[in-house]
Amino acid sequence: MKKVLGTLAAGAILATGLTQAKAADLINDNGTKLSVYGVAHISVDSINNGKNTDLKVASNSSRLGVKASKEIADGITALAQFEVGVDLTGTGKDDGNGGDYNNNAALFTSARDSFIGISGPFGMILAGNLPAQNQYLYDYNLFADQVGDLGNLWGASNGVPDRASDTIAYFIPNVVPGLSGDIAYVSDLSGNNNGKKITGQLVKLNYKISGLKLGLCYVSVTDDAKVLLKDNNNNPYKSKITNYAITASYSFEGFSVGGGYLQTKSDNKDAGTSNKKTSFTVGASYSVSGAKFKVQYTSLKDDAKSANANQIAVGVDYSLAKNVTVYAAYAKTTNDKNASYLANDWGHGKSKYGTPANAGDDPSAISVGLSYSF
Repeated sequence: MKKVLGTLAAGAILATGLTQAKAADLINDNGTKLSVYGVAHISVDSINNGKNTDLKVASNSSRLGVKASKEIADGITALAQFEVGVDLTGTGKDDGNGGDYNNNAALFTSARDSFIGISGPFGMILAGNLPAQNQYLYDYNLFADQVGDLGNLWGASNGVPDRASDTIAYFIPNVVPGLSGDIAYVSDLSGNNNGKKITGQLVKLNYKISGLKLGLCYVSVTDDAKVLLKDNNNNPYKSKITNYAITASYSFEGFSVGGGYLQTKSDNKDAGTSNKKTSFTVGASYSVSGAKFKVQYTSLKDDAKSANANQIAVGVDYSLAKNVTVYAAYAKTTNDKNASYLANDWGHGKSKYGTPANAGDDPSAISVGLSYSF
């Protein structure tokens, strides 16, 4: 039974996007296991927005978290986790952790994956601030939290949040070897916007056998609060957003190859119109003597006129020690005349040139960074 519970707990950490965090036990008191974990990630970036260049020291999705668990009955465990974004530069904004904040000289920024729950032979139930897009965006993302992050196109191309507050999720038990998944419901993302709500549903399935990983995800969000999307005249509108994602990867003898396909459909419920975006990504890596060489290409096609974009990222990660990585990366995003995607947006601290000078410009970024997970 304890082995089953351990598997479920590990599944919870994976499903909530904490694959980079390594927990360290602090105490075991009265049956409670308490752990602290975190990621410190900083880089020096040269960012060009298509017109100007800025040199930036960036804090990139750095975080600090605490986990607790306690067996409350035979085979039943209570779980809790608190996680907050950390800005190592102390500027208090644009540190890659998401959320709307602007706190000058702040160390702690946005709420990240935080929840309370219960697990047992039936599976696991969690409630709190849980991943939405993050559940599929990091299935095969070789430049996670670096310049060239897949989310620059996959995450920025629709109104679905990276993680959702007011969420309850059920994770299936590990009955079929290699199969995991969850079903989530978002009760309201709007922040009590005049009684109008943003609700959502999510279904995620994962299958892993040997070096093969497969992922499927469906997300549907209904925004009656007019918060998530705006039309070409910058007017917010009621919307329904539907995402379908398919991901796959295979690892063997130091190599990995993988990619995915994402389709996003957004319906303007006020105007009775809709827009569809489709995107695919493909990448590969090779690890040797502590170094990981990697390349990833992503292409996005938008039904809107002249709004397509492409991104290429190349880089190398080098392991200095366990959980300590130094890296160099280069990314470039090319935009059609009506597109304005970035090279250093998702999961990464932004420079003052955080957006292209104009739609149609082609931003690029060169970055050298250091990351320490504990």
